[in-house]
Amino acid sequence: PIVLQKKFPYISSINKWIRRICLVYLGFCLLFHGLNFLFPFQFSVPYASRIYASDQKTMLHAYLSEDEKWRFDCSLNEISPLFLNILQQKEDNFFYYHPGVNPFAITRAMIQNTKQGKRSSGASTISMQIARLLKPKPRTIKYKLVEMFRALQLELRYNKHEILNLYCNLIPYGGNIEGIGAAAILYLQKEPKALSLAESVLLAIIPNRPTSLKIGQENPLLLEARNEFILRLDKQKQFPNEIRNQALEEPIAIKQISLPNISPHLCRKLHQTFPNNSKIYSSIHPNKQLLASNKLKAYVSKLNDLTIYNGCVMIIDNNTREVVAYVGSQDFSNNIHAGQVDGTLGIRSPGSTLKPLIYAIAIDKGILTPKSILYDVPMDYDGYKPRNFNKDFNGPVTLSYALTHSLNIPAVTCLKLVGTEKMNQTLAGINFTDLLPNNEKPGLALALGGCGTNMQQLIGMYAALANNGKWAPLVFTKNQKQVKNTALVSPTASKLITQILLTTKRPDFPNSMLHKTNLPKIAWKTGTSFGRKDAWSIGYNQQYTIAVWIGNFNGNGVPDLNGGQIATPLLFELFADLHNDNEIKNQSKESVFIENREVCVHTGRPPNHFCNETHTDSYIPGISNTQICNHLLPVFISTDSSLSFCRTCLPNTTEYITAYYPDYPIELLSFWQTKGMYYKKTPPHYPYCKAVQSGSGPYIQSISNNATYLLDGLSRDSITLTSIANADVQMVYWFDNDELICTPEHLIKTDK
Repeated sequence: PIVLQKKFPYISSINKWIRRICLVYLGFCLLFHGLNFLFPFQFSVPYASRIYASDQKTMLHAYLSEDEKWRFDCSLNEISPLFLNILQQKEDNFFYYHPGVNPFAITRAMIQNTKQGKRSSGASTISMQIARLLKPKPRTIKYKLVEMFRALQLELRYNKHEILNLYCNLIPYGGNIEGIGAAAILYLQKEPKALSLAESVLLAIIPNRPTSLKIGQENPLLLEARNEFILRLDKQKQFPNEIRNQALEEPIAIKQISLPNISPHLCRKLHQTFPNNSKIYSSIHPNKQLLASNKLKAYVSKLNDLTIYNGCVMIIDNNTREVVAYVGSQDFSNNIHAGQVDGTLGIRSPGSTLKPLIYAIAIDKGILTPKSILYDVPMDYDGYKPRNFNKDFNGPVTLSYALTHSLNIPAVTCLKLVGTEKMNQTLAGINFTDLLPNNEKPGLALALGGCGTNMQQLIGMYAALANNGKWAPLVFTKNQKQVKNTALVSPTASKLITQILLTTKRPDFPNSMLHKTNLPKIAWKTGTSFGRKDAWSIGYNQQYTIAVWIGNFNGNGVPDLNGGQIATPLLFELFADLHNDNEIKNQSKESVFIENREVCVHTGRPPNHFCNETHTDSYIPGISNTQICNHLLPVFISTDSSLSFCRTCLPNTTEYITAYYPDYPIELLSFWQTKGMYYKKTPPHYPYCKAVQSGSGPYIQSISNNATYLLDGLSRDSITLTSIANADVQMVYWFDNDELICTPEHLIKTDK
């Protein structure tokens, strides 16, 4: 070095400058990192929330970002490469080569602006523009230096692709629209990846001239500016002449539109559930959603003359439990009739829609089979006296008949056999909440809708019956975590109930559909709440479960409202329009153990030797009750059939014979007596028998044990005393603590 310095003395001067430059660079780095530590560039970009259908292409709806902007989060692979290329050339041609600040562009801008004496050229890089968009400040030299500093901070923290992506999402397009994603969708009605050359140029030039190039107002100027920029690009020979000519001839069809509002109730629900997600992919099928929505709106409009104004519909895919259609009201925009209320979440009486589950549990417990006999007669369950919808009674009926005709008393009897605690536990296991206020437990009235539930809970229950008794939570989004199925009832019980519900000859079948052909074959059940406030119809086939509710959100009852005539027509219309396989098939590979046996028509039990009438019934081997029929009992009677004897008073063998007489519940006998119906009665017992008579005593029917009755002297100043006794009882005496108070003829003491 010494020799070189002597031979070339200017080397020493160069070395000094190199050292000075290195020191300056080192000082600049230390200063920058110090300032970066003291003044970090902290920012967050809130994005609007977009909700898509299950195809992940159809947008259902979108919600503004936290700062009230239409700003959609789009990654670079969701944006047209044409647009990215044009944007980079237009805004920052050396984007991938500078560290956030382009010194050559700054020098060029300073020279041009000095020569012209005004600001005619800018030098902002994409990184500097991001800094200005994130933290807007006045355009002064001071804040320009701040922008440069922030740009360097961005480059230090993010790579070039991330910075370009951020810029694409922040480009201003006027008003509260920002980013290429929102601009493409709101102005051109397409995703940013599908932009043509002409559209890419158009959306690249608008941000620089937002005042003069107003969208929808200055389209001729937009066309002129677009074509001018296309010709400028053409000088660089980036596109073939054919593509250039097509771009120049492409008309401008740009205007701001409103975003779609498909399934608004579900979109609101998902937005509230996932408030920080910029994209939510729902389970909704667009075509099925529009089908259900349009059908419901048209159908309810026809019911307005009956003062019925609201309704809701849900459609479930049985295989995946995905909610493919979710219509919370007949018209979301109808403020007069509370269209924004989500009827699928409203707590309402289920009417008779829980009956299939009650009977299925009874079948699983081996208590009943489809041909088991239940008594549809007046009953008093500790003061609870249910009545049928038509206020009539049918006497002995099979379980199948009771379910298809939706009889109330048999359902309550079945629930009593099953146990309300068992039923409540079963419902709690499938997320039935709010059955009663304050966590009270429903009683026998549960069978007739004496509880609260909503459509989402009910349709989930019926989807379980369609899936061999396997229940699973409803799926509202494509990425929802799958939950293991829960056994609601056995596949066997589910199949037996489904076979009953498939019966098409139903008394609740709508009159308007009796003569229609090609009706879909579905398993279905209706329900009507007390006071005619809720009309339900829920059905399923192999692929779908559909629930329909019709009524008024304000709770007003309507005399003509019932599930069969009002809700069921829409249910069948929806199934018919879905064009599905009409047959119910088993979805799982589980074995369904069902066998057939002959049973007595009078009890539904395996026949005894005296049973002359039988029919075929399905049963579950090893589960179903095998008790032999006992509807007849052997009775010792006199040869002339005038008297009956017990073993204590039995006469000589020549004076009596053995005959069989019906052994029916006392409630059924009372019903027959009230109706004046004939039945074979056991002859009166031998009057001189000294033994204590066997058999049941009178049954008090009108008042309940341990119940308190308030006589207010206004609406009810007396209580009618009624009882049921055996057929041979001639007189009933009423006592109050061993004190006779009345007989059927007269009142003994008026103060009792």
